[in-house]
Amino acid sequence: DFMKIMAPDIKYFSYNALLPPIPMYTTMRQWWVFRSVAPGLGIQITDDARAYPFSVPVEKKLTHLDMMDLFRTHYEGTQFDMTLGALAGPFQSPNRLEGGRGMMAFPGQFARSPSIPRTSYTQVSQTGGESEPAVWFAPDCSASSVFVPFFARALLPEGAGKYDVAAYGEGSMKEFSFTAGTPPAWWAFDFVANWMDLSYKNMSQMYVYPKVQKLQHEVAARAAAAVASANQGGAGAAALAEEQARLQRHVTDEWWSFAAMLVVRYNDGFFNFGEQAPQKVGPIGYPAFWLEMTGFDRESYFPTWFSRTPAVPQLLDVQERVVAERAADAAVKPLSAAAAVPAPAPALATLAVPMMAAAAAAIFVAGVALGQSLGRRAAEAEAARADYLKLSC
Repeated sequence: DFMKIMAPDIKYFSYNALLPPIPMYTTMRQWWVFRSVAPGLGIQITDDARAYPFSVPVEKKLTHLDMMDLFRTHYEGTQFDMTLGALAGPFQSPNRLEGGRGMMAFPGQFARSPSIPRTSYTQVSQTGGESEPAVWFAPDCSASSVFVPFFARALLPEGAGKYDVAAYGEGSMKEFSFTAGTPPAWWAFDFVANWMDLSYKNMSQMYVYPKVQKLQHEVAARAAAAVASANQGGAGAAALAEEQARLQRHVTDEWWSFAAMLVVRYNDGFFNFGEQAPQKVGPIGYPAFWLEMTGFDRESYFPTWFSRTPAVPQLLDVQERVVAERAADAAVKPLSAAAAVPAPAPALATLAVPMMAAAAAAIFVAGVALGQSLGRRAAEAEAARADYLKLSC
């Protein structure tokens, strides 16, 4: 049993000796991958990671773009939708702040998605079959990032390993400058990801998520064209190295320009100079469901508070209210054991199965790595920020 050999039982193991176990930190991501690629198996959420199969046969062939999207979720539309509920705040941010003194005083566990604010990078490795071997690399959190290719063939002598070093090979999380040229790609994506919390729902749905998909498909199409051209010509490795460097620079410049636009558009809590009204500024304000939930009234000039309740605000958008009510129902039911899945016969395997197994393993290993890191920290050091490693490719 791979999991028994490689990791402690997270249902009972605590990442931090001073805090209780948080098994859903890992099992929710496992559940997401399995339900996404093999929904017909009916695998249910559980807090027992060992109840899940090692891998499952996918129900349809997955592309590298499908794999990227698996990492971008916040479980939208499910009972664990992180854009809903009090922890999402008025602007429905899926981002959660981990650790800290508050968690020490009031421990618990919240949903943990593959994409979180402190994600340094995400990569999807592509090889075998008809695919050109490559690593697709996305700086910062995957939900608001774009993957760029690093072709294996570019490492051959004729390719000289060329890539955009300034954008993807230099820089540090420890320092940032507005005046020392164009900062690396990581800072462009990190800035946008943080800026989104000003008005997450509006910004993500109106601008960021559509931009991610549009640019990602553009990059994928240009990469595919470069591969086709390289396979027909004589200088394949050199051509791929040149194109990957161009794509990396294009994505970096595009995202910095995008970031600049978002600074203007959402400055000071307003929606400013939009495409449909380029001379006007409009208020965003608190959403109605939030004011309803907090009991806003004519005497809200006093500090007020509210307690946890399963009651869903009636002024929440209709589709979101359906999801929230389903989540409220699920919250009062015990977690079920994961559905038993027989080991797939070799004939059922596809080229996508090893990719999915690798993705599930990567997600699990990331959770274990975080747990080991937290477990080593003393309680008095919880308030200190962890030192960051220098970026490198």
